[in-house]
Amino acid sequence: MRVYAISGLSGAGKTTAKKHADRIGYETVSIGATVRRAYEERGRAESIGEFVLRVHEADGRAQFTREAVATLAERRSNRSKPSEGIVVEGVHSPASVQTVREAFGTVRVVWIHAPLTARLGRLEQREPECRPSDVLTRDLRELNSGLAELAAPLGHDYCLLNGGTRDEFEQRLGALFGTGA
Repeated sequence: MRVYAISGLSGAGKTTAKKHADRIGYETVSIGATVRRAYEERGRAESIGEFVLRVHEADGRAQFTREAVATLAERRSNRSKPSEGIVVEGVHSPASVQTVREAFGTVRVVWIHAPLTARLGRLEQREPECRPSDVLTRDLRELNSGLAELAAPLGHDYCLLNGGTRDEFEQRLGALFGTGA
C-alpha cells in the first residue's frame, strides 16, 4: 500500500494534489475539510485560526488528523476492495505524520512548495478579501505549530515545486503517485 501525507503552506497546491490522487483511484481525506467541519459544529465563537490553536492546546496537535484518519479508516472498512493508495492532505506536524503512520503503516511525507507570489495569486482567487499580511500571519502561525519541522529538509521524503502551470504540477504529481492505486 502506498500512503502519502501531503503538507505545505496555504495555496501551495495540497488540494490539487488530493484531487489528482482522487482521479487516479487513491482513497483520500482532507484534514482542512475536517477542521472546517469541526469549526462549523463546535466553534464559530472565534476565528478558525484561534479555534485550531485552542483544539491543539486541549487535545494535541494531531487531533484533527486523528479525526480525518478515523473517517478514512471507516470508509475503507466499508469497501470490499480498498484502494492500494492513500493520501492524507493537510498534515501539519510530526505528530500528525505519526498518527497517519500508526493507522496505515509506512507513510511518505510530501512537502509542496510554491513561491509566495504564486500562493498569493491562488489565495486571492479563492478568498477575494485575502491580503498578503493575512497570508504571512497564517504562514507564521502554521510554521510555529509544527509545519516548519515538515518543511525542513529532513522533515519530508519528497518535495514538489508548484510554481509553474497546473499542467506542470499535474505531471509532477503523476510521476510521484503513478497512474493509479
